Amino acid sequence: MQLYLTREQASTLIQDAQHQTPNEACGVIVGRNTSATEIIPLPNIAQDPIHHYRIDDRALVSVLARLEQDRVSLLGFYHSHPEGEPIPSSEDIRHAHYPDAAYVIVGLRDAQPAIAAWQIQHGTVQRVDLHIGLIGLTAVSSEPEQMSQAQSVAILLSAALAFVFLIVVALSLLPAPPPLP
Repeated sequence: MQLYLTREQASTLIQDAQHQTPNEACGVIVGRNTSATEIIPLPNIAQDPIHHYRIDDRALVSVLARLEQDRVSLLGFYHSHPEGEPIPSSEDIRHAHYPDAAYVIVGLRDAQPAIAAWQIQHGTVQRVDLHIGLIGLTAVSSEPEQMSQAQSVAILLSAALAFVFLIVVALSLLPAPPPLP
């Protein structure tokens, strides 16, 4: 999964996170395919907004109702960790109910804000390739993708064939054995 944000959209995420501090900011990301067209900040109605976020249900329903007429899709959700890293907490994972959406987190722990995106499906967390065009912003880089089983088998088979070829070449280069008496 990939997600593309413009410089302005990334700035909007950071500004909302900084403006809402010490509370967690939250909202939705809408767009087409994998490119965001709009960042929509929404109210955090959590009982403890300093440590948790909960998007206002009415505001979310209003946004979701508008998506079809605007011919855009829900690409993801965002929230901030005012004093943390952009890594999903156990609560973030437990409350992720949209398995096809990206969950973008703005971490404000360091002087330089960091942004990372995740796909959370039924308790499993996987990094999303997040492409941001804003210079000076730390985008948490993606880890390399896991190889498929076919790719792993192909690599092992290639290594085995290369080893056999090396042995055959080495044996062919050996001098002839001395004659037996």
